[in-house]
Amino acid sequence: MSSEITLDYNEFSPQDYLNEYYTEVSDENESLLQFFHDTYSKLGPVDSMLEVGGGPTIYQIISASRVAKHIDFSEYLPANLAMVRAWLDQKPGSFNWDIYFKRVLEIEGRPASRENIDALAGTVRGAVRRLTQYDVFREPPLVEGEPLYDIIASNFCIEGIQTDRQVFERQFGRMTSYLRPGGLLALCMVKNATYYRVGKRRFPVVPVNETIMENVLKNAGLTLTHIQSIKAVDPDQGYEGMLMIRATRG
Repeated sequence: MSSEITLDYNEFSPQDYLNEYYTEVSDENESLLQFFHDTYSKLGPVDSMLEVGGGPTIYQIISASRVAKHIDFSEYLPANLAMVRAWLDQKPGSFNWDIYFKRVLEIEGRPASRENIDALAGTVRGAVRRLTQYDVFREPPLVEGEPLYDIIASNFCIEGIQTDRQVFERQFGRMTSYLRPGGLLALCMVKNATYYRVGKRRFPVVPVNETIMENVLKNAGLTLTHIQSIKAVDPDQGYEGMLMIRATRG
């Protein structure tokens, strides 16, 4: 395996990423699904949510679709957006997320029947209002005139595109500027990483931990309400563990 870290995201393979991390509900993915359930089950209905850097995955918005009427799904790479679009359109050969729907239903205490899996998938499809490009290096990262959102969620994105801490904090501030007063920020991040692995490629990461993120959130004008850490299952993936964070804008 190559030890070089690449900044060329044209080398990022959505299919390799899905095969690497999402062909099963691993212990790490179990923790993520539980975090999403705990996060969104505490909320009443809201109008809008922005998913930032969603990649080629939809597991992270399953529980959110229970409460958010509209989900705007944003991502930089067209190939990742195409994978999500294929699933939304139920195209033959699109990635099968059934095991994740099944597990979410089990966490909710509902029967994981075929009918319920299909119904929950339909809820997600109905909630996604649009797919759009989000460029963290652009100012603004979305097109002009975007509204403020009730929820902003981002998973393994903002820290996972470069290694400059100051740039990371600026990008974090841009992202959270779309959050309305009283809104919820939900984050999952790799902890104390310098890279993450996809197939034979390694991509850069800004190392973050609990103390760093407490300061980043404070500097962005947010109030931390929850932070937890889990250990990585496979340290060869490049990260020590994962952080799961909730914060609000005052």
